[in-house]
Amino acid sequence: MLWNKFRHVNHNFDDPLEYLAVQIDFLNINHPASEVVLLDDFNAHNELWLGSNKTDAAGRAVEAFALTQGLTQLVTSPTFFPRVSSHASSLLDLFLTTHPAPYSTAVLSPLGNSDHGVVEVRFRSEAAVAAETRTGRKTWHYGHADWEGLRDFFSSFPWSDVCFTDADASTVCSSITEIIHVGMEEYIPHTVKVPKPGSNGWFNKSCDTARQQKIKAHRTYLQNPTVENRQADVESRNKYNEAVRNAKNQHDIKVRHRVMSQRNGSRSFWTLAKQIEKNFSHSSLPPLTLLAKIFAANSTMDVPTNAQVPSIQRVPHTMREVTFRHKTVRRVLLSLDINKASGPDLIPAIVLKRCAAELAPVFSRLFQISYESGTFPENWKFAHMCINRELLDYLERYSLISDRQYGFRHQRSTGDLLAYVTQLWSKLIHSNGEAHVVALDITKAFDQLWHAALLSKLPSYGLPEKLCRWVADFISGRKISVVIDGFSSSSHNVNAGVPQGSVLAPTLFLLHINDLLSCTINPIHSFADDSTLHAGIQSDKPISAAELEKRRLATTSSLTRDLEAITAWGRNNLVQFNASKTQYCTLTNKKRPSAHTVSMDGRVLPKSHSFRLVGVQITEDLIWHEHISSIAAAAGKKLGYLFRAKKYFSPHDLLTLYKAQIRPSLEYCSHIWGAAAPTTLSMLDAVQRRAVRLIDDSSLTDSLGTLSHRRAVGDLALFYRYTNGLCSSELSSMMPPRDVPARQTRLTSASHPDRVKLRTSRTGRYDRSFVPRVSRLWNSLREEAFPSFTNLRQFKNRINKISLGSS
Repeated sequence: MLWNKFRHVNHNFDDPLEYLAVQIDFLNINHPASEVVLLDDFNAHNELWLGSNKTDAAGRAVEAFALTQGLTQLVTSPTFFPRVSSHASSLLDLFLTTHPAPYSTAVLSPLGNSDHGVVEVRFRSEAAVAAETRTGRKTWHYGHADWEGLRDFFSSFPWSDVCFTDADASTVCSSITEIIHVGMEEYIPHTVKVPKPGSNGWFNKSCDTARQQKIKAHRTYLQNPTVENRQADVESRNKYNEAVRNAKNQHDIKVRHRVMSQRNGSRSFWTLAKQIEKNFSHSSLPPLTLLAKIFAANSTMDVPTNAQVPSIQRVPHTMREVTFRHKTVRRVLLSLDINKASGPDLIPAIVLKRCAAELAPVFSRLFQISYESGTFPENWKFAHMCINRELLDYLERYSLISDRQYGFRHQRSTGDLLAYVTQLWSKLIHSNGEAHVVALDITKAFDQLWHAALLSKLPSYGLPEKLCRWVADFISGRKISVVIDGFSSSSHNVNAGVPQGSVLAPTLFLLHINDLLSCTINPIHSFADDSTLHAGIQSDKPISAAELEKRRLATTSSLTRDLEAITAWGRNNLVQFNASKTQYCTLTNKKRPSAHTVSMDGRVLPKSHSFRLVGVQITEDLIWHEHISSIAAAAGKKLGYLFRAKKYFSPHDLLTLYKAQIRPSLEYCSHIWGAAAPTTLSMLDAVQRRAVRLIDDSSLTDSLGTLSHRRAVGDLALFYRYTNGLCSSELSSMMPPRDVPARQTRLTSASHPDRVKLRTSRTGRYDRSFVPRVSRLWNSLREEAFPSFTNLRQFKNRINKISLGSS
C-alpha cells in the first residue's frame, strides 16, 4: 500500500523510503523535540523482523529503513486475516515511532468486511522527576591559573615539618590534601555557584530581568498610552529579544562544548542523548539518593556466620616487596586523564599532572608509609596505580592468570576472545560436529565480591604479607555517595565488592575469579566476569545419527557436571550464579536438534537460539543478521539525536561525532561478522549514507572511506597481531603456519615471505570465518606492505592506503 500511495504523492524520488528518510531527517533538524510516528499497511514480509512466513525485498527494505532511522516497530501480532483459509495471516500494518516507551499496542477484530484488524495504540504519560537537593559547586578556571607559582609553592613548602610528623597514613594524607587545596586556592582562580531549579536551560538571569522590564513597560503603556511610553514599550521588547538571543547563543556554545568533550563510547553518548531529548534543560539522572541506596545495596552482603573462606593451591613464586620510587610515581601522575572527575579528595587530575615533578617525592613518601603500615589513606586514590603496575608485571611474568582470561590484560580484548571461541566453534561444525555453549550469569560479580574470600587467596599467589595487609585495608571500611553536577547524596556503608573506578580493582577481581577457570573439565573462557563454558563434538568423517546422539549425551552430561562444579565454587566463594539467566545454545548445522538437556543447580537450562557474548549476539547457525540489525538500530537512534541537535555543530563537529561516537559501534568486532550477507551489511552502509546527509559537506565526507575497506584493514591488523604472537597463547597457536615454498617460482617471488598455508574448507560457513577468510586476503598482500620489524601501527598505515578486496 505504501508504494501505491507514494506514486501519487511524489515524483522526485524513486524510493518512498528514501523520501521518508529525508523528510524525517529534515524534521529532526528543524523540530528537534518532535516525535516521528509512521502508520500504514506497508505490505512488507520479513521472517526475522515481523515473523512472516517469507522475506521479500520490501520486508528487507522497511527493516533497514526503520533501523537506520531509529524507528521501533511496536505491533507484534498479525494484522491481515485473509478470507481464504489456506492462506496464512501476516503482520502488514506497522506502527513505527522514534519514542516507543510511552506506547503499547494490540490488534482487535476487523471492522465490517475488512480483512485487516484494528490496531489499537495506547499512550501513557511519563512520571514527574523527583526534586534533588543541590549543593554549591566550586569551578576552577585552569586556563588562568598561575602554574609556575603553584609549582614554586609546592617545591618550597616544608612538607616534612608540616605533614610527616605523624606515622598514621590517613593523617599524613589529610595534611597533604589540605596543603594542596591551599595552593589551589592561592594560584588557581575559582568561583562558587549554587545551582537553582531551572537554571540548566538557556533562560538565564539576564533574560528574566529583561522580561520583568518588558512586562512593566507594557503595563505602563496600557495604563498611559503616550508616545513616550509606546517607545519605551518597544525598546523593552527589543532588549528582551536581544537578551534571549544572547542567552540562546551562549547556551548553544555551552552545549557544543559539552558534546565535543564527551569521551568516545556508547555510555557517554546515551547520557548526552537524554539531555538532547530534554533540550539540555533538565538533569537526565534519577534521584541521586536513590542511586546511592541502589549502589550501596549492591555492594552489601550478609555473610553466614559459619562461612568458611576458600583455599587454593599455592604457586611456586613470590612477589618482591613494593617500593615507591620518585620516577615511577611521577610517571603515574603524568599519565593521569585530566578529563576524569576528582575523587573524594577533590584534587583535580590536572593539578597533579601539572605539578607531577614537585609532588612525586611527597606522594612517594606517603605511599611508602601507607604500604609499610598496611593502611590505605581514606581520601586518597592514586597509590594503587603504582602497586597495580608491579602486581600485573609479576602475575604476567609467571603466567599466574589463566590464559583463558581476556579481561583487563595487556594485548587482550573482547575481540580476541571472540576471535578464538568463534573460530573454535566454526571449526567444530566444519569437522562434522557442533558446539554446546553455556553463557553463565554471575549476579553482581564486582559489587558482591566477598572480601574474606579474596584475601584468603592472595598469599597463595605469592603476594608478600605487607601487600596483603595493605589490600585488606584498601577494600574495607568503604562508603558510597553520589555527587554529580552540584547534586549530592548522603553516604552509605558497604562491606563487599571492589572499589569502582580503581585501576587495582580489576586486577583483584581477576585474582578472585581465577580458580573458577580451572575447576571444570570443559574450558571456561572469560572477559572479567563474562564467562562462557563450552564443549564440542567433532570427527574426521560424517557421524551417524546413533553415534551423534551418543556423543551429545556424553557432552551434555559433562557440561552438567561442570555446572555442578561451578555452582560449588560459587557456594564456597559466596558468588551467586543465576540459573534463570544462564543461556544454553547449541551451534550446529545438523537438521535434527539434540534431545538432551543440561542442568544447573537442579534446574534444566532452556535451549536458546542465540546468546550474547561481550556485546555480540551469536545465533545457533552463526549467521549475523540479528546482531547487525541491532547495531544498525542503535546507530540509527544516535543519528536521530544528532539531527535534532544539528544546529549546535559545524559540519566538522558532526564528522568528529560520527567518527568518535557512531562509527565505532558499526565496526565493533567486525572481524567476527564481516562476512555476513551483503544485504545484511548494506544496513550499515545505509547508516553511513545517512551520516553523510547529516554532515552535508562533501569536502569532509568524501574522505570517510567505505566501511568494507575499514573492515578489511581491521581484519588484517588483527591477523598481523595474532601471527606475531601479540595475543593470548591459545589464540597465537590457532593461527595458520607460514607457507614456505619448496622452490622459488614467479608466483612465490611476487608474494611476501609471511604467507600462510591455506586450509581446505568443507563448508562455506567455515570458509567465511575469520582465519580462513582473512588468510586469503593476507596472502594477496605484497611484500612492501610489511615493515622490516614488527610494528602494528606502521603495517596498518600501509595497508590502509591499498585497495583491498573483500575479505
